[in-house]
Parts: sequence; structure tokens; C-alpha cells
Amino acid sequence: VLASLSATTPAAGYIIDNQATAGLLDVTFTGSGTVNSVTLKRSGISDQNTLTNVYLYDGANRLTDGYSFNSTGMITMNNLGIMVNGSKTISVKADASGTASNNSTIAVALTGFTSGASVNTVNIQGNLMNLATGSSLATASFTANTVTSASVNAGITAYTFWSAPLQVNTRALWLKSASFRMVGSVPSDALSNIKLFVDGVDTGKVASVMMMNGSNYAVFDFMAAPMSLTTGSHTIDVRANVEKGSNRTVSFSLQQAADLMIMDPQVGVNVAASGTIPNNAGTITINTGSITATNDPAFQSLTTVTGGASNVAIAKYKVRAYGEDVKVQSIQVLPSFPTSPTGVAGLDDVTLYFNGSQVGTQQDWTSGNLTFQLGSQMIVPAGMDSFLEVRAN
Repeated sequence: VLASLSATTPAAGYIIDNQATAGLLDVTFTGSGTVNSVTLKRSGISDQNTLTNVYLYDGANRLTDGYSFNSTGMITMNNLGIMVNGSKTISVKADASGTASNNSTIAVALTGFTSGASVNTVNIQGNLMNLATGSSLATASFTANTVTSASVNAGITAYTFWSAPLQVNTRALWLKSASFRMVGSVPSDALSNIKLFVDGVDTGKVASVMMMNGSNYAVFDFMAAPMSLTTGSHTIDVRANVEKGSNRTVSFSLQQAADLMIMDPQVGVNVAASGTIPNNAGTITINTGSITATNDPAFQSLTTVTGGASNVAIAKYKVRAYGEDVKVQSIQVLPSFPTSPTGVAGLDDVTLYFNGSQVGTQQDWTSGNLTFQLGSQMIVPAGMDSFLEVRAN
């Protein structure tokens, strides 16, 4: 793996006191491998406390917690696990101290990185930034989360997992991204259709779930079209469908201010949310599994078939399991003729097909219920649609 200065590296400019996630350096890694650690060096007329938190980002996705430069102006970030296959650009961003001094300067360079067993020494320097004080930035402040601990059934839709009021003052802000840590024992695919709502209105964004620092995060990316948050109070919600995770738990958390990237468009810099940070919702426990069956809307229920036809579909159902995979051990089928055709003697070789494969044993029907014993042949997977067909001669 090789490293080079990216064309997207921020140009020389200003960092404002109390600015959040200020861009300092973009590095492009090329080749094939895993970047396990990076070493950064601070330079300029400033001290180790000028930047309070230094992060690595992959686009809108925060890859690390906040680091601080040591007394010699160095940071080493380990256990990164950044996969490179072709090229990947990683950004160095930082929060500025509220006591930064006017006329201070700062720059950050990548001086080394490891990839596999390879230890690489480089000198990839970002542009020199000037620090300025006295700008009146807009503010955003959270109060306590309103989601309390509860138990829910798998299969519930648009359940609110995280909700908190956000107060915006001075002027409107632009929301550029939001990342929520998913704490608990549920698998990463237990929730689907994770959406962000502002004041009860769907923002239209569905979260990407990804692993960062050993934890799953639901990440909403508004970089291409930031969303305006006007002055005043707003309720921010995260809602999702529960697909699986029987007897597992999950809670959502806005871990740190950097997980909400909001910009003061008048000054042109990101600001850090304050107030209740971390902002933790209650723990949600998912109950034991369940299953639903509905008529398949794609099946034409009014179909004329010719007497003597073989293996004809006479019914089709959509089945879905929630919470966990569900084993169906037996099924009863009751054919009926609303108006009995002349000469009908019954149905031969009534057969069940689950996702295209036969389950159970063929039976002939003349009246009453047919009971199919399935053993372990029909296991409905959680979180996806499956199909059960009834065919007959």
C-alpha cells in the first residue's frame, strides 16, 4: 500500500476557536492491503492543546475516537483495519480549542503508517492553517433522551430507538452527517430501514450500518445535500424496523459531538453540538420470534384451469419470520369450491412447495383439511420474504 497527498486536501485557510471537525489533511492510499496504524505530526506556531480531538474519517464515516497530540507533537493511531483495494482517501479532522490564540498556526502531516508487516516512513504535509478567535458561531445543544427501556416484538415497524430535543441558536445550521452507535447484543442486520426524522418528518435518508472501533454505527450521510436546521427547538428521532434479534438487546447513542456534523453556513465551519453528550437512549429488548402469512399479492387467485391439468398452483402465500428463524412443523390446507363444477371428484397429488422445493408428502383430497407433517423441512428465515405454494392435479 502506498500513500500520497490527495487533491481534496483542504486549502490553507482559517480554523475558528470552538470549530468542530475542521479538515486538515486528506491522504489517498493505493494498492491492496490493510492500513493498521498511522502516525501524525503537528507543526506550526501552536501547542499540543490547540486541537482537542483529532479524528480519521472516511467520507462522512468517523473511523476513530478523538486523539490528542503528545508533548512532542505526535499521534499514533493503532488497530485501524482500513481496507484498501484500489484507492481510498482518508481525512484527518480535528476540533479546535475554545481558547485558541489569534495568529497561531497549525499543520498536520502523515509521517508513517503500517500495512501488514510493512512499516512505511513518509512525509505527507497538509496546508498551514491560521487560527482565529472572536467569531460568533451558531450553537446547537441537546437535552436528555426521551426513549426509555422497553420490550418490543420482532416485526414492529418504524419503532423509535433514539429521540432527543436539539436547540439551535443564533442562525440556521446545516446538518451534514449523523452517526449513532448501536450498543447491545443484536446482530448488525437485526434492524432494517433505519431512518432519521426531524420534527416527525422523514429526512429521506436510510442509514448505512458499518463497523467502527469494534462497534456498529448507523450513519446518515447528508454531505451531498446538507439539511437546514432553523433556529429553535427540533426533535431528532431514529426509527427502524425490527427484523430479527430474538431475546437480544440494543440501544442507540450519540457518543460524542463529532458524531453530529453540523455547519454554520455563514462562517463556513462546522460547530460542535453541546449539552447532553453522550446522549444515550434506553435499552430495547426484542421478544421471541413470530411468523406471519399473507396471500401473495402477485398470485392471481381467479384463474381458470383445465380439468386434468397437472401440478397447477392453486394458492400462494408470502410468509415472513421475525426475531429469529422459525421452524414450521405442520400445515393444514383446506381446498374449497365456491360453486362445485360438474363432475369434480377432488384433487390429486396436493403438494406443498416452500421457496420452490417440495416439503411434506403428496396427498389426495376429497373433503376436509389436509395435514402436512414437515419435520424440519420448512424453516422460515428471519427478516426476508419466503413463499409457500399449494399445487395439485
